[in-house]
Amino acid sequence: MKIIQEFLDRGNHLYHASKTSGIKVLEPQSHKLAEKPVVFATPNALFAISMIHGTNGDIAVGYFSDSDTGYRDFVIDELKPNKFQLIKNPGSLYILPTKGFIKTPHLMREEVISYKSVKIIKEIKIRNVYEYLMKAKGVRLVKYADISDDWDRRGKNMNPKMGI
Repeated sequence: MKIIQEFLDRGNHLYHASKTSGIKVLEPQSHKLAEKPVVFATPNALFAISMIHGTNGDIAVGYFSDSDTGYRDFVIDELKPNKFQLIKNPGSLYILPTKGFIKTPHLMREEVISYKSVKIIKEIKIRNVYEYLMKAKGVRLVKYADISDDWDRRGKNMNPKMGI
């Protein structure tokens, strides 16, 4: 966590995470949210780390806004029993330059894309993504057994639109 905090404190970087370690250059990939191959990145290291193993309908990653206070709650929901097992694995956080990335209206405000290859500045290996996120400040993991109560709470005070 200390190395990641060092980069967060400096700013002017973006982050991308992957199950694959040792990547030196990120190449654009096809994705259903983009009309041509792209590299995804975010200014939020925890958001990138939470996406290391994808979601595939098993895990939901997003922000929920309190309509009264405007507070944004970063939440990772386990949508099916025992699916947090998917993130109890290693991964790599890649630190990227900001140059060449753009925002588009159809993505979450935490996401930016590049249509070109991106050279990696630094790789930080994470032994266990789940354990890392559990220790991190600024993210809440909701287990499947607790999801109904948590969604009820959000329904009373939160606007359940992803990306707000």
